[in-house]
Amino acid sequence: MLVFSTLGNKEIEDRILSMLPNGVKFSGEMTDDCEAAFLVARSLSAGVGVKNVREWLNKITEKEIPCLVMARDTALIDYAKEKGFANENIISGVRISIKEIVQKFRDVLCADDYEIVLDNDNNYLIDLDETCEENFTAYKEPAFRETPSPEHVFNSNIQIPDTTGLISAAVFVGVKGGVGTSTVAAMACDTMDESLHLEIAGENRLPSAYCYYGRDPESMRESYVFWELAKERPPLNDHRVALLDISSSVPVGAADTLIEAAGCLVMVTDRSEIAFELTGKMLRAGFKPDILVVSAAMSGIGNGMEVYLGEYEDLLQGVQVLELPGSLDEEKAIARAQRNGEAPCGGGRSVSLDTFAGELTSAIRNVLGI
Repeated sequence: MLVFSTLGNKEIEDRILSMLPNGVKFSGEMTDDCEAAFLVARSLSAGVGVKNVREWLNKITEKEIPCLVMARDTALIDYAKEKGFANENIISGVRISIKEIVQKFRDVLCADDYEIVLDNDNNYLIDLDETCEENFTAYKEPAFRETPSPEHVFNSNIQIPDTTGLISAAVFVGVKGGVGTSTVAAMACDTMDESLHLEIAGENRLPSAYCYYGRDPESMRESYVFWELAKERPPLNDHRVALLDISSSVPVGAADTLIEAAGCLVMVTDRSEIAFELTGKMLRAGFKPDILVVSAAMSGIGNGMEVYLGEYEDLLQGVQVLELPGSLDEEKAIARAQRNGEAPCGGGRSVSLDTFAGELTSAIRNVLGI
């Protein structure tokens, strides 16, 4: 049996599979071969965002296959119930034991075709009914591996960011470091009135996006603020739109909290093969942005916007795809802006960058409805 999963954590998936019958496999992609689904709204170290799980719930309902939902978001849980999911098909909470997940799988995947029994030798024993249509082979865990503590499954030692008051927030995330996420966020900030570029980084990290707002961190303009997550969130003042520039140093759970608080998700990638592959994996796992920006920093080579649209056409349905120009002139304009502590667009430095910034701002405003 092939099970579509949004968990996205191979270590945890392997632990679950080790206690299930041979023949059960996870897939990060929804295909016609999938006979069940395991939808996880990211809880600290695994899963995808709440908004994406909502979309998968709709698709699962149409496909009419068994589904197990694991989430901490009460609104998402209520939505799952509205879609007809029974209470026994829902696991709620942040810290979920592997044992509980496996026991839930028994009901969701094969109903009474097999049952999980903990025998006297502390081994997990899974007895299969000979009539099971999936032709699973009898399986017995040779030595029961004690259920890992919640801390090993979902690391709770994470600073949860304060998202109160983030009205009209847009989140910028890169598929990896070095794709130009801060540059894209700075361009949006320069062309969007009453906006604030809020650069967010992990503990003991230094600001980097300030280079578009001043020559040094002490001379930054009011439209930029650096937030080290280990510290209290800085004031947002009277800015109408918060542009959250999430560094790759931000823990996954904290990043997910910020993403869930946003009204618009902008994902930034580039032409490199590794970024292209990472983008595909994220899209297949259900991480669906509102806007995808392809940075053409490596002009003339690699995977441009057209390649992304061709390869991931189905996965990018409803996503606005933009390309950040990357010829020698644009690269010079961005480098000059960084040296002078200025925005990368405007000032007559590059018409193509100005055009891109206008398209980006228009797209964000459209998503936020402002």
